[in-house]
Amino acid sequence: MLPTSRNGIRDPKFWESTGKSIAYRNLWISVPALLCGFAVWLMWGIITVQMSNLGFPFSKDERSP
Repeated sequence: MLPTSRNGIRDPKFWESTGKSIAYRNLWISVPALLCGFAVWLMWGIITVQMSNLGFPFSKDERSP
């Protein structure tokens, strides 16, 4: 059971019994998810800049200024 007050989080007994496992589980889920998100964001930026070199011909009106 989670503590109802913010002071319960600092309790060493709560940390050892419940908090530590929740924190590690959240890290194991969030770190790979963030890595995938940043990888997609990076690749999207690279691909959009290089689209004309990849065989997508754009006219000058279709390109950004």
